[in-house]
Amino acid sequence: MNPSIPRCFFLIFASMKIMEVPYNQINKFSKLVVDYVNEDKNIKPFINHFPTLENFEKQIIEKQNHPINRVLLREVLKEQNANFTLSKKTKNNIDTILNKNTFTITTGHQLCLFTGPLYFIYKIITAINLSQQLEEKYPKNNFIPVFWMATEDHDFKEINHINLFGKKIAWNSKQFGAVGSMNLEGFDAVIKALKSVLGNSQNAQKLIRLFENAYLKQNKLADATRFLVNELFGKHGLVILDGDDKRLKTQFIPIIKKDILQKGFVKTIQNCSNDLAENYKTQAHVRDVNFFRLSERKRELIKEGIIGQVKTIVGYGSPNLINHGCHWYDMAFALAGDVEPIWVNGYIDELNNQDIGTKKYLDPPGRVTIKLDNGCFIHILPDGFGVQFTVIGSEGYLITLNDFKRVDYWKHDALNDPITLDFQNEKDDWLAGPLAISDLVDSIRFGSKTSCDLEETRRATEIGFAVYASNQENGVPVPLPAKNRQIQVNSLPWGNE
Repeated sequence: MNPSIPRCFFLIFASMKIMEVPYNQINKFSKLVVDYVNEDKNIKPFINHFPTLENFEKQIIEKQNHPINRVLLREVLKEQNANFTLSKKTKNNIDTILNKNTFTITTGHQLCLFTGPLYFIYKIITAINLSQQLEEKYPKNNFIPVFWMATEDHDFKEINHINLFGKKIAWNSKQFGAVGSMNLEGFDAVIKALKSVLGNSQNAQKLIRLFENAYLKQNKLADATRFLVNELFGKHGLVILDGDDKRLKTQFIPIIKKDILQKGFVKTIQNCSNDLAENYKTQAHVRDVNFFRLSERKRELIKEGIIGQVKTIVGYGSPNLINHGCHWYDMAFALAGDVEPIWVNGYIDELNNQDIGTKKYLDPPGRVTIKLDNGCFIHILPDGFGVQFTVIGSEGYLITLNDFKRVDYWKHDALNDPITLDFQNEKDDWLAGPLAISDLVDSIRFGSKTSCDLEETRRATEIGFAVYASNQENGVPVPLPAKNRQIQVNSLPWGNE
């Protein structure tokens, strides 16, 4: 029997007779669900393994080879749960994550008030029961039930109410954005309404105390939900995780970039959706991008940039080609979508009036053109004031001014109506050394990428030297990576060479 999904409902009557009713006779489940439970051959192409106890052995073998930063995961879980009273079993489960033979059984849900629909509870119970079954079946491994809180969900109207005994109890709030970050202002009115429906029985009073401790003594909805779920299921070792954590998101930056910048999953998802639709109702509409942009008041799907597809980038004010030029190259690549260069051509400014050994002579300014593999062109010039870029797209163009302290953009159909973007300059102090060391320490500690990793350094350095190679050939485009690896540039002694 399937360990996590029962094949039938069990109806228990007063005489203690048990009747098994198959899912396909309930007439409440879709054909997709019924076929999945029955392990129909039409479903097999879309899943890895059907969830039988025997098939979990295959899953264990596969997951053992997945690179996971267990140290970081444990640290995040400890910090997120530091202000909550955890059971001994939950604490042990969090520590056990460090072991390579530990696996998680994860479920998740929106932050519904008072847990919301019953399947919120069923999901968690299923994860706990399955973890226990797997530990009995595979005693050499550890299995931890995890509840993932959907704190970044934005559909407040879906979670701000419950229907109880024919009455709707709602939390009316004018807050926007990710629901997990919403404060609980005004929730005392919700508790008051709940009291009027539940009455004064002993069990009702017990529930009210639980909900008061959750929603009136915590700071935000994510904390309230964590407290409530932990009180209900903590004794069973349930571990609660909030995915809205910068350190965790850093771990899958390559996936985010591939999705947003390259639309790298659209074809695969579209093909899968089309194949599934041959036998079943379409489950979801395919998007080009599947990530959302979060701000204090908004959660919006990331679409192609406000100026459309980037065609041309012009950078101004680069004082030289190597030491500072690399920063201009990096910023231009970020604006273009972090894609690879195909070729470079450029010219080095005449230095006849410069003495040998001066900064300008050792690392001169020049003009650079870079062709990217997405069709975009980058031009870097020494002219201009500070760090300044012009970005031309299919729908408009954008200008950065005064070292990114101001950003304006125009739509092609509204050239007389510029829009100034809110752009926060976080730090004015030059803390490159301390920040770089801190960044490196975090990278070693958590196994994450540094802000400027080896690949980005390699790319910028290749371009700097390719400009010199192009200049030697009177501006002929130099394919990358450059074939001539013997070029030597006697650059500044304090630079990045």
